Amino acid sequence: MAPRIELKKEPIDVAETEKAVSKIHSTQGNTVRVSLDFPESLYTTVKKKVAEERKTLREYLLSLVAKDMGLDKSK
Repeated sequence: MAPRIELKKEPIDVAETEKAVSKIHSTQGNTVRVSLDFPESLYTTVKKKVAEERKTLREYLLSLVAKDMGLDKSK
């Protein structure tokens, strides 16, 4: 078993952390997080498809929704 390592016990600066998180995610504008449960076989198939297209699952799903809603900007 690996030896135990003492963890640093520094106070967390919440304001600084929020600032860093906002900076990271500021390029996305206002967003809402959504969680989906996929059947495993469908998930595997979709992941293969997006990998072949060199897209992320997020990009793929957003493009599908945009097309369905008539908001597709690639037309």
